[in-house]
Amino acid sequence: MPARHDAPGAPHDDLLHMRRGTAFFARVLADLSDDDIARTPQRRMIIAEVSLWARKTALWVKSHREALSDEETNFEVDVPYTATLPIPALRHLFTHSALHLNVELRDLDDLHWAPVADIPNQRAEEIWKAGSRLKEPAAAKDV
Repeated sequence: MPARHDAPGAPHDDLLHMRRGTAFFARVLADLSDDDIARTPQRRMIIAEVSLWARKTALWVKSHREALSDEETNFEVDVPYTATLPIPALRHLFTHSALHLNVELRDLDDLHWAPVADIPNQRAEEIWKAGSRLKEPAAAKDV
């Protein structure tokens, strides 16, 4: 299988900023122990929000180049429920949803970029903020 590459007309700087933000969030998440996450319900919510936003956005991006399945069309974002998942499942959800969004963006050709061109910049802003919030000491959020 050939390697995937961004389309020539893709917003390369925004994609780089988004991917660096994703890597930052992943490092912060990896540095937290399961106990650090379990003791701070806000952290569970942040992980769920970031992950579900990526999943929903990936499906929206995909819908611009092909029809979605019924399951994809009916995908519902439920942050409070998702935040109750076991911590290893939350970690996996983040990893998988970030990868899914990246793949969907890489699969776009120049023709399909126009309606989704703002997505990488929006994701970059949100994920950098979320990584900073995730990094905050538990005492600052849950006292």
